[in-house]
Order: sequence, then C-alpha cells, then structure tokens
Amino acid sequence: MSIQINTFMEELIKSMRETLGTAFALYVMTHGYHWNIEGPDFYQLHKLLDDQYNEVWESLDSIAEHLRTLDAYAPQSMQRFIELSQIPESDPSPIAPREMLINLIKANEIMVAVLKDTLHKAEEVDEQGLINFLGGRIEAHQKHRWMLRASAKRI
Repeated sequence: MSIQINTFMEELIKSMRETLGTAFALYVMTHGYHWNIEGPDFYQLHKLLDDQYNEVWESLDSIAEHLRTLDAYAPQSMQRFIELSQIPESDPSPIAPREMLINLIKANEIMVAVLKDTLHKAEEVDEQGLINFLGGRIEAHQKHRWMLRASAKRI
C-alpha cells in the first residue's frame, strides 16, 4: 500500500510541475499578445489580455507553493518551464488579433486539460486543499476561454 501511495504522489508531483510549466507558458503567451495586439478593438483586447495575464501570473506562486506543500521543489529555469509546458511556443512574428485570440483559446483548453489531469491525481491521494485549488483554477481558465471566444466572434 505504501509503495502505491508513493507512486501516486510521485505522479501528482510530476503533474503539478507540468501544471506550473504550462501556466507559465500561458502567462508568457498572453502577456506577449497583450504587448503586440493592434487593430480597431485594440483597447478592449489590450485590457482583456491585461486582466488575463495578471490573473495567470498571480496563480503561478500558488501553484509553486502547492508543490512545496507536497515536499517537492518547483522548477525555476526557463528551459525547464519550456520542457514541462504542454502549450507549444508561439510564433513571435506579428499576427492578427483574431489569430491571437484563437491561439489563446486553444492554450486555455490545454491548460484546463492539464489541470483536470492533475486534479484526478490529487483525488487519488486525497489532497483536499489542492483539489479545491485546482477546481478554482479550472473555473478561472474556463472563464478566460469563454471571454476569448466571445471576443473572437466580433472580430
């Protein structure tokens, strides 16, 4: 039984690191698009992306702290974040606002999938505080996705 619990805990830690790497990539993508958005809807989209990248930024510390409560170290190098992220790096060249929003919708869908996978692993070891936290993160990214979809329809 102890070996099985340790295996489940190791899988949870691995998944939490992936969650942190993926969230960091989403933050970088959203912030970069915030800097580079242009067009007639500039102000509204600039503000939307500002709200979203700040919300994701605030979550990074909590994700890392939850890793530490599992007695594990959080990754801290750019290379490691890139390796852990499930979101592919985005092209740095200028793209249309609608394409930015579509990329962010997809990135938030990936983030939700990673969070749900991590949540299931947290349930296996009965980490109730982490389960609650992950549920809140899923809800936040579903809201981001909804706002991006609604914004993309008018462009």
